[in-house]
Amino acid sequence: MELDKEKVAEAWLNKASEFLEKKSLKKAARALEKALNIKPDFPKALSAYGFVNMLLGDFKKALACLEKAISLEPDCADYYLQKCLALLNLNRYEEILSVTDEALKFDPRSAEAWFLKGEAFYKMKRYDEALETYDKAIELQPDHSSAWHSKAFLLLELGHYKEALGCINEALKIEPDNAKYWWLKGAIFWRMGKVRSAIKAYEKALEIKPDCVEAIVGLGQLLFDDGQEKEALKLIDLAATLEPGRYEIWHLKGLFLSLMERYEEAIWAFKVALEINPNYADGWIELAYAYCEISRFKDAFKALDSAFALGSYSARAWYTKALAHWGLGEKQLARESLAKAIELDPGVKNAVKREPLFQPFLKEEPFKRLLK
Repeated sequence: MELDKEKVAEAWLNKASEFLEKKSLKKAARALEKALNIKPDFPKALSAYGFVNMLLGDFKKALACLEKAISLEPDCADYYLQKCLALLNLNRYEEILSVTDEALKFDPRSAEAWFLKGEAFYKMKRYDEALETYDKAIELQPDHSSAWHSKAFLLLELGHYKEALGCINEALKIEPDNAKYWWLKGAIFWRMGKVRSAIKAYEKALEIKPDCVEAIVGLGQLLFDDGQEKEALKLIDLAATLEPGRYEIWHLKGLFLSLMERYEEAIWAFKVALEINPNYADGWIELAYAYCEISRFKDAFKALDSAFALGSYSARAWYTKALAHWGLGEKQLARESLAKAIELDPGVKNAVKREPLFQPFLKEEPFKRLLK
C-alpha cells in the first residue's frame, strides 16, 4: 500500500513537471499539492512546490516548503540554493551567507552557491566581496552567464565601464539572445558616451524581447537627450503600460514633461509615482519644482515638507525651496535657502542665472554677493 502511495505521488510530481514545461504554473501547483497530500514528507515535491511558489510570487510559502525539504534531506545542496533564491526575494540577505555556506559543505565546487553569495553581498553594498565571489563562481564555471552579468552590472555602478563591457560581452557569448544582457550593454555604452552603440544595443534587446521595459526606458532616455521628445515620451508611455506599478517610470515621465514645460501633466505623473512610492524623496522635490513653475508655491512647500521629512536636504531641494519663498515674496528666506543650495552644489549658481523667476533681481547687491 505504501509503495502504491509513493508511485502515485511520483506520478503527480512528473505531471507537475509537464505543466511547468508548458508554463502552466497554477496547474503545476495543484499537481504538487496532490503529491504532498499523498506523501507530505516528499522532499523533491516540497522543493518543486517551493520553486513553483517562487514563480507565483509567494516567497514566504516557498521558503517554508524549502526549509521542510532541507529538514528531510539535509545533505542536498540544491535545496539550500533554492532557499537562497527565496531569501533573496524576501530581502533577507544576511541569512543567504550562512545558507550558501551550508550548500558549499555538500558541494564545495558549486558555482551557483558562490554566485548567490555574491548577490547577497551586492544587496548589502559589500561590493569588494561581491566581486570576489562572482569571480569565484566564474572560476568554477566559466559559462555562468548570470555571474558575468552581475559582475558587469556592479562594475558599471562602480564606474569601471571598460571592465563592465568586457564582462557583459562574455555573458553575451554564452547567451546571445538574452534581452536583459543587451539592455545592460546599452547602458554601459550610454555611460561611456557611445550613444549610437547604446541605441543599437537597446534595439537589439527589443528585437529579442519587444516588451523589455528596461530597454524601452533606456532608448526613451537617449531619444529625449537627442531632442526627439515626442518619440521618447511614447516609449515611456509604453513602459508605463507594460509595468504600471514601477514608480521610477512615472517619475521619469514627470521629468520629461517638466523639461518640456508641460507642468500640469508633469505634476500628475509625479503624483502617480508618489502614490506608488510615497517614500521617494526626489519625487516630492520634483513635484515641488513643477508647482513653483505654475506659481502654486504653497503646494510646493507641502511637497517639500514631505521631502525634508524623509531626510532629503539636497541642493535641488533647497533650490526649489528658494523658488517657493521667492514666489511668495520672502526674499530673505529665499536667499538663505539658495545659500544652502550653493554650499552643497556651487553649480546651482548657473541654474539661478537661468531661472526666469530670479531674473528681475540678479542685479540686486545681496544676489550679486551670493552668486560670486
